[in-house]
Amino acid sequence: MATKSKQIPWLNGARGFVCMMVFVSHFMCCFCPQLAEQYPPEPQSLLGTILAWPPLNLFFGNGNGFMNSFCTITGLVAALAIFNRGELGEKEQSRLSDSLVNRYMRLVFPIFVINIIVFFMLRLDLFSTKAFSARVPSDWAGTQYYQYDPNSTFLTLIFDTFVRIPIRGSILYCYAFWMIPYVFFGYFASMILAQMCWGKSDRILLVWLFLSACLLLAGEDLAACFPLGTAFAYLVKYKDFSQKKWARPLGVVLLILGCFLVDYPTNGEAVGIYRFLNHEVFKIRPYMLWHFIGAAMTMAAFVISSRLQRFFTRGFNTFLGKINYGLFLVHIPIIATVGTGSALWLMDHSSLDYSWIVVIAFALCTAVLMPVSWLFGRFVEEPCGKLAVRINNWLKIQEKT
Repeated sequence: MATKSKQIPWLNGARGFVCMMVFVSHFMCCFCPQLAEQYPPEPQSLLGTILAWPPLNLFFGNGNGFMNSFCTITGLVAALAIFNRGELGEKEQSRLSDSLVNRYMRLVFPIFVINIIVFFMLRLDLFSTKAFSARVPSDWAGTQYYQYDPNSTFLTLIFDTFVRIPIRGSILYCYAFWMIPYVFFGYFASMILAQMCWGKSDRILLVWLFLSACLLLAGEDLAACFPLGTAFAYLVKYKDFSQKKWARPLGVVLLILGCFLVDYPTNGEAVGIYRFLNHEVFKIRPYMLWHFIGAAMTMAAFVISSRLQRFFTRGFNTFLGKINYGLFLVHIPIIATVGTGSALWLMDHSSLDYSWIVVIAFALCTAVLMPVSWLFGRFVEEPCGKLAVRINNWLKIQEKT
């Protein structure tokens, strides 16, 4: 839909929903690794049998597809911020400068807080993933925080936070931080690409799609999502699909096909109907290609269908949209403490079937994750945002009075 609004509610809801699905995917990789590491899976419990096959395993075994969606939405939001400003006069140039400077600080300051907390938790040996991986054959759990060096200093933490993580990524303090460079540089790239549209026709879409295809061919599927997101931002800003009779049925078709492709297994060679998609195309790994195309189709469905957009503007998704960055930052430490810790306790002190242990651990993780994410946004993200504004104001040219 064409819009003059600075905020589009469904985008925040979509980003929050994707972050929630990333949490669910990581939880299942930890507790039910056979769902993510084998295809066809070989579940060892009733719960595993129920969740093992499409469409349910879409939400539990293929986090890479959701990461494609997350990067596409991030690129869309960044480009839309440029389109909403219009042609850049002196005032708008100043606002653009503010957003570019603030972006780095708003990204790394909350990460700094998380890293400090994790740093002391590692010193106190509060994570139970190692003990959990010894009881449950979970490679994902076994790789959490295994790189910790007891001799590391607080100075190393500062370097990692402000240099290594945003530039190269790291999994020392949080497994999800490997993708921070994509979010950091991709956001800037989308803002720059969006400025290419001034004075251009709709054919500028071909330039963004061509760049996206080049990155995908180079094996950078997540990087390819940002030019794609820029193209979607252009459609959101300048095109109105609400009166098109074909928008709703096409949106449903794109959503179904997109979910089908995102469900292509990340690990191993697919069987069943997916075996026809196992071939490399231009030497692109099959899961990269199909997850990228699936995420693109899914996003296209929500861009053209206003009825599908309403899904992200109602109920729980609205709340998720408000806490999405905090949810992304804290969910792995919570899985590695509350989740694995409660599971180990239940294994030692109850005779429950493993399926019920997984259900209880998930319920406890979710019950802790929601308020912690909200508190993180309220008492960490908001103050960090205000600090970023103060630093940005300090950098500005001071007018003489």
